Amino acid sequence: AEMPAEPCVLLRAWIDELDDGGPCYVVLATSSASEGATARTLVLQRLLASGGLLVGSSAESLKARQLADDVRAEAVLRWGHRQVRVRGRMREGSAEETADSFRLQLKGFRLGLPMLQQGQPIDEAG
Repeated sequence: AEMPAEPCVLLRAWIDELDDGGPCYVVLATSSASEGATARTLVLQRLLASGGLLVGSSAESLKARQLADDVRAEAVLRWGHRQVRVRGRMREGSAEETADSFRLQLKGFRLGLPMLQQGQPIDEAG
């Protein structure tokens, strides 16, 4: 098969092919001088027309703190024998994009998000 000129065309086709109504997950790696490199799994909310990936996170999370220090990130999508790496710069969404992202979350996530303390150490003694 011939590769399309734009890689995001192939990525969109693969995501559409696997769309079973369930979430598509992406591993997002970020780094900062003070907290080092980290990776975590997020739900891919949407593949943007620009080829960017839309994911959601708390503005107080470790990811957000690291991205405030260094906007470079790498995402890995994997399913079956296919793996795609996307490298680039992250940006915080506008108020409208943030509201849209929140609405894309499952109701249970939306209800639980205010209680999460993403990126905060767990007090194992308490």
